[in-house]
Amino acid sequence: MNILYKTTLVIFSILLSTNLVISQSVFDIIEGSDSHNTLEVAIVAAGLDETLSSEGTFTVFAPTDDAFSLVPTNVLDQLLADPTGQLTQILLNHVIGSVAMSSGTAYTNSIKSCDWKCSNEQ
Repeated sequence: MNILYKTTLVIFSILLSTNLVISQSVFDIIEGSDSHNTLEVAIVAAGLDETLSSEGTFTVFAPTDDAFSLVPTNVLDQLLADPTGQLTQILLNHVIGSVAMSSGTAYTNSIKSCDWKCSNEQ
């Protein structure tokens, strides 16, 4: 497992299975986080904020600002310069259209990302 994943496996999820009703969307949680500013910028640049603000069950494996600091500045700048290209794909590889609990580490080998489109059909 690379260092980026080791430092970034922070999971935001709407926890339906715990009977916890959360009135915030996944994007609201990211937007309100002090340690996910770069992720917020990337999500907005890629136009995924509306999707992650909508109703639905999403889990985001959310890299922290510390994790993004390990990405060379020129690489991050290139990704942000063309947000509908590779940036969108990278972000969607960190989103699943279902609930994945951090305690369920078995999920890490068997979950499907949203690829190009998030839906609750997965």
